[in-house]
Amino acid sequence: MAQFAVRPASADDAQAMAELFAAVAEERDGIATEPPVDIGERAAQFARTIGGSVVAVAGGQITGMLHVDVSRRQYRRASGELWDSIVMGLALSQPPVR
Repeated sequence: MAQFAVRPASADDAQAMAELFAAVAEERDGIATEPPVDIGERAAQFARTIGGSVVAVAGGQITGMLHVDVSRRQYRRASGELWDSIVMGLALSQPPVR
């Protein structure tokens, strides 16, 4: 088994993360995204929401990732109270087994 390290993701990892995400989408069974994936758009999204994400790296390449995209929204209830709504998305990806 190859040695790998898990580390926090950085915005510099966004392109590689998007490419890995697209490869997993091609399998059509690992994530709720169908190909084709717009890699540029996905890389931009990963770069904007990179906080809290981690990547697994082996041989200088990203071989896995955990990306959590959390956004907080607020809305006012009929009573006038301000409530929070947290929208979360989770993508677990690993490279296709060949």
